[in-house]
Amino acid sequence: MRRTFTADPISPQQPQAAYYVLRNLATALENLQPAVFDSQVEGGPAELEQFALERPGERVVALWQPGRAADTCSGVPADMVVPGPCRQAIAYDPLNGVEQELDMEFVHGSAHIRGVLIKDYPILVRLLA
Repeated sequence: MRRTFTADPISPQQPQAAYYVLRNLATALENLQPAVFDSQVEGGPAELEQFALERPGERVVALWQPGRAADTCSGVPADMVVPGPCRQAIAYDPLNGVEQELDMEFVHGSAHIRGVLIKDYPILVRLLA
């Protein structure tokens, strides 16, 4: 039998990728509470899950396609309309920990956001008041 520990007494260890996703989500969801506000998605996937959250000065909509996640999901582009004040919209990808400012305009009391990629895992759309 080969005993790997004696052959390599200092073995490097790294957390699984899921650890980083959970860490990113924990950071992004800090102090968020469930909320009730309208958000409409136009031209998105046939099935869509969404959940509204808020914290002082910020509303967040989590969007994803239901079902089992796949390695090859490139996302389905969709437009969103969210009534209420908004000066900036940012998408947060918890898988990679990346934020990107979204193309948004404020028209007649609603934020109109174009081209949000809805994937098979939650994407957080942050609406800053």
